Amino acid sequence: MKRYYLAAILLHLVVLFWVNPSSGQTVPPKKPERYLEVTLSSEPGPAQPGPDSGPGDKAKSSVRPGPMVDDSPPPVATITQEVAPPLPTPEPPPDILPPEPLPTPVLAEPTPVAVAPPPPVEPSLIPTPTPPPVTQPPPATPPVEVNSSPSPTQSGTLSGAPVSGTGKGNAIQWSLGTGGNGHFYEAVCVPEGITWDDAQKYALLHNGYLATIASAAENLYVFKLIDDPKYWRPSAMSYYNLGPWIGAFKTPYGWQWLNGEGQATYTHWAARQPDNARGIQARVHYYSWQPNVRQPTWDDLENEDLQRGFVVEYDHDPASLPLNTAAAAAFTEPVGIAPPPPPPSPFRKR
Repeated sequence: MKRYYLAAILLHLVVLFWVNPSSGQTVPPKKPERYLEVTLSSEPGPAQPGPDSGPGDKAKSSVRPGPMVDDSPPPVATITQEVAPPLPTPEPPPDILPPEPLPTPVLAEPTPVAVAPPPPVEPSLIPTPTPPPVTQPPPATPPVEVNSSPSPTQSGTLSGAPVSGTGKGNAIQWSLGTGGNGHFYEAVCVPEGITWDDAQKYALLHNGYLATIASAAENLYVFKLIDDPKYWRPSAMSYYNLGPWIGAFKTPYGWQWLNGEGQATYTHWAARQPDNARGIQARVHYYSWQPNVRQPTWDDLENEDLQRGFVVEYDHDPASLPLNTAAAAAFTEPVGIAPPPPPPSPFRKR
C-alpha cells in the first residue's frame, strides 16, 4: 500500500510540473482542461523489495495522456478607428490698439471789458425814505358771527345752496312770490357754542324768535341757510353731526313751537328720534346720523348743550326795528300753551 501512495504522489507532481521537450522549460498547466488519466491496478507482478512489502505483492500502473487543448493564442481582432483630421490652429487676433485721446480744447482767455463808473448823483435827487405806516390793531371779534347774506333787493346763493329772497341787513326774506310766507330768516354762527336759551334771548333782542317750521318747504328753505360746516360740529365720539338750534321745545302737552304758535303739527325727526336720552332732552336742533354729513332732520337735546349756530325768524324786517332789550332780559324759559279743551260730546248724560 505504501508503494501505491508513493506512485500517486509522484504522478501528481508530474502533472503539476509538465516538461516541454522542445524547449526544455518547465511549463505549469494553464487550464484545468489538460489532465492525465492514471489507472492503478493491483495485479501481482514483480515488486521492488522494501521493508514493509511481502514477497508476493505486485503493482501495475499505466499512465496515458488525456485530450490536449490547443495552446495557440486566439486571433487578435483588429479595430480600425477613423481619426478626424486635426483642426486648424486659429490665428491670434490682431492687436487692438487703444483709441487715441481727444485733443484738449484750448479756451481763449476772456478779454476784459472796461466798465465806465456811474455818474455822480446830486444830493437833491436822492429820495427820502418814507416811514412805514402805523397799523392799528384789528377790532375785537364779536362772539356771534352772522352769516353773509346777499346784498339788498338781490337774489343770490348762500353756503353753496340757492336762496331766493330779498336781503335786508343780515336777514333774508322768503318772499311770497317764491312760495314763501314773507318772513325773514337769519342764520347765526357761534364758533364757541351757545345754549338754546341764550339763542332765544339773542332772537328776542333783535325782535325775532328761533325759527318755527310749519311745512316741508319751510324746513328745506331753512336748511339751505345752514348747510355749511361752520354751523355744525361732530359729536363727542364723532358718530353724529350736530347742527343749529330751531324753535321747538317739549312741554307737558307735547312738542310745541315758540311765539305762541302752539302744537308742532309738522315734524321731521331723524331715525329713532326723539329719544329723550337721560330724560332731560327738551330742545330741538338739526341733526344727522352720519358724521361729516348734513341733513334736514331733527333731534332732541338738552338745553345746556352747546351748538355752533341757530336760525332766527322775523315776522317783519329787523333792520327797521330797534333792539328789544326788555324782551331779551325778561326771557327765562319757554312756556308751553295748554291745548284747548275737547269739544263737548253731542250725547248728554242722563
